[in-house]
Amino acid sequence: MAYNRGDYKSALDNFLKVIEIEPDAISLYKEIGIIYIHLGEDEKANECFEKYLFKYPEDLEAKTRYINLLIKVGQYQKALELMNSLPEEYKNSLHVINAMADCYIELNKPDMALAVLEKGPMRKRKTDTEEMKIFRYLLGTVYMKLGQKEKALKQFQKIYVEDSNFLDVAEILNEMEG
Repeated sequence: MAYNRGDYKSALDNFLKVIEIEPDAISLYKEIGIIYIHLGEDEKANECFEKYLFKYPEDLEAKTRYINLLIKVGQYQKALELMNSLPEEYKNSLHVINAMADCYIELNKPDMALAVLEKGPMRKRKTDTEEMKIFRYLLGTVYMKLGQKEKALKQFQKIYVEDSNFLDVAEILNEMEG
């Protein structure tokens, strides 16, 4: 199959032919959306995921891909609405907490971002995973935006101790401590 070989253009042509013959084959829109993402056609991918999720709203994998796509194209409010529709156990995962906080930061709502981050592992000592580093980074960013410099400094320092090359943490610390 062309898709498995990474020949996304041929795979897309094949899927679109099937849709032309069988317009009710809504289940294919998830695959077509994924192909459009591979091809860098985010708008078309967006449309496909909307069509697919309208009929299959319980598909969490498709929902997650769509949320990531919405964040990528800057549709933060829409991404937040979709994240809020996730089951509780997913909403409480660190990945989703980070994504929600990031959206609120992008929407310039640091107070809302903090409220979301407070659901996360605030007291965890280690910053040993990528998700945990992102969590601390977002927390530090929110504290900065809220004018809580000391709390922000602590978060960035915790990241730096574990990974001095993480994003722009070294630069931030230079500015804050300098």
